[in-house]
Amino acid sequence: MREIEFRGKRKGNGEWHYGHYVEDFVSSDPYISNRQTECHVIIPETLGQYTGLKDKNGVKIFEGDVVSIKYRITRNPHWGIPAEERIIMAEYDNETLSYGLFETMQECKGDCGEIVSVQVIGNKHDNPELLEATNG
Repeated sequence: MREIEFRGKRKGNGEWHYGHYVEDFVSSDPYISNRQTECHVIIPETLGQYTGLKDKNGVKIFEGDVVSIKYRITRNPHWGIPAEERIIMAEYDNETLSYGLFETMQECKGDCGEIVSVQVIGNKHDNPELLEATNG
């Protein structure tokens, strides 16, 4: 079973908080709660769910993260050639009910051969300039 976790930026100071998503039905304010003593109102646009995947360093990949996927074409006889790279944003697709990240990784395995590494390089909220580099 996949771990369910959310993150969001706290209103006021912009710090990231991780935990469970809670919505106040009276004020409609979204909260992130760590189920202990902390419960913080977050900026709604920054809410993102954990995809269930981690990068090469063990960092959890959340919706809105920008991820670098490096892969090597196995059919290429020149193994000395550096790995190719795709930069994508993890986002949920309501039509397929999945994260595009899964499909891109499967595509790299099928078309490209071998995934060398997957690494979170930022997110759309803190590093919007990375979205210009996305190609997936």
